[in-house]
Amino acid sequence: MQFDFESQEELKKLNWECHKWFELSEQHATSGKYSLKATLPLGEYAGVHFQEIRSDWPKGNHFKMDVYNPERDAMTFHIRIDDHKSGWDYANRFDLSVKLNPGMNSISIPTDSIRTNINHRPMNLKRIKRMMVFIPDNRQKREIHIDHIRIE
Repeated sequence: MQFDFESQEELKKLNWECHKWFELSEQHATSGKYSLKATLPLGEYAGVHFQEIRSDWPKGNHFKMDVYNPERDAMTFHIRIDDHKSGWDYANRFDLSVKLNPGMNSISIPTDSIRTNINHRPMNLKRIKRMMVFIPDNRQKREIHIDHIRIE
């Protein structure tokens, strides 16, 4: 399991000050008692940068997470994963945009499809160093709930 948001300690592994943009919430939890409630400000890459992620992801066929969209309209949700060779270069990282419909969304990405953007090198799931999720070009304050990030 990567992130399940069952303790305040997990909030320390996120990129912004705890209790300002992120908090544990009893709403929309899909595993355990809590989900991560993220209140995202306006911005080009408003989202969550997971720090101290487990670098050696467990073996499994799918990378999964549950994301709740409380709005009436769908929005674009972007996932970025970097391994030890990625750096910040677009060509050498994995990026995927998905549509978040209103309500609960279960995202499932086959691990064998987690490849770099340009040359399609498989990401080294034993040496993951960065993961980010965000709303690209976010033009309004938004709230989302994230839970149960895992490899199965």
